[in-house]
Amino acid sequence: MTEQLKKGDRVRIKLHGGIEEGVVMLASENGRSLMLAFEGFLGGYVGLIPILETDGSFRDLFTNTLVEVTKL
Repeated sequence: MTEQLKKGDRVRIKLHGGIEEGVVMLASENGRSLMLAFEGFLGGYVGLIPILETDGSFRDLFTNTLVEVTKL
């Protein structure tokens, strides 16, 4: 895992070939569980996506799809 993300961090989100800029709306204390907010449609999500960090990478909480998250 890279730098721990926290509430308010601006991020770039990549999912299913789509890219959106967003912000961390909610974050667990250890930074492994996040709710990201963004404008638009991304991989079946509209405006929000819940993700969980496992084995050093973030995954879509519902489909277990890899989600690339980069702090801006």
